[in-house]
Amino acid sequence: PALNGMSDAVVFQLSSNLEGLLFSTYFGGGSDDAAFGIQFAMGTPGLAYFTGGTKSEDLPSTPGAYQTDLAGDVDGFLASLDYSGPFPFLSGVTYFGTDDYDQSYFVQLDTDDRPHICGQTTGASMALVGDVYSDSPNGSTFVARLSENLEDLNWVTRIGLAQTGVDISPTAFLVSDCDEMYLSGWGGATNSLNSGYAGQSTTNGMPTTVDAYQLGTDGSDFWLGVLAPEASDLTYGTFLGGVFSNEHVDGGTSRFDKNGTVYQAVCA
Repeated sequence: PALNGMSDAVVFQLSSNLEGLLFSTYFGGGSDDAAFGIQFAMGTPGLAYFTGGTKSEDLPSTPGAYQTDLAGDVDGFLASLDYSGPFPFLSGVTYFGTDDYDQSYFVQLDTDDRPHICGQTTGASMALVGDVYSDSPNGSTFVARLSENLEDLNWVTRIGLAQTGVDISPTAFLVSDCDEMYLSGWGGATNSLNSGYAGQSTTNGMPTTVDAYQLGTDGSDFWLGVLAPEASDLTYGTFLGGVFSNEHVDGGTSRFDKNGTVYQAVCA
């Protein structure tokens, strides 16, 4: 009911006409916490998943959760909130991270309501899991799927460059009606100058496919990609950006719709 640390996540629900606050809760531990994405289950009305990043060692992780403790300086987290009854409650909470820097920015559900998360990692110990795309085992962008109860990790893949820092910042993530995964992010000089975790940021070397809209990059562009169902392969990769400016986003995100259309908001 109250702020627990320097910064907490907040989850709330408004009435459909935006006139009434139906419920609201802080979420966080004794250190810094933030939430970045939320998604609602279709098969289970009144169930929402939300994700973010944390430095707190005392999040209310649930017994049997995939990862019950903070592993590094910053970890991602994924939580499920049941608001179907008169009193909303946390039905599941798990950390997701390594002994290094990790951050979870987006959560999406597939046609079976299984949660997928997408974010950043610099952790060498985040191993690939499953028969997944494996060309970038040390890439700083991760995509993972967990079970509905947040107890099991189904698979993990990584995308990006073989480096110790962050290459791109994710700006959009979607699991489509066909269970393909659409990703977008930006990297380069603007990112490197403004983030303590992204000093090596660049789009140079990000993977592209032969049917790419734009095969070349000046290192400070957007990158868009598509993963096949189950993350079995990277089926599309392209750059988007010119040579006259360092394309980036100032604190905003872009969107995909369920049929795979990209709505990209950029500074250029």
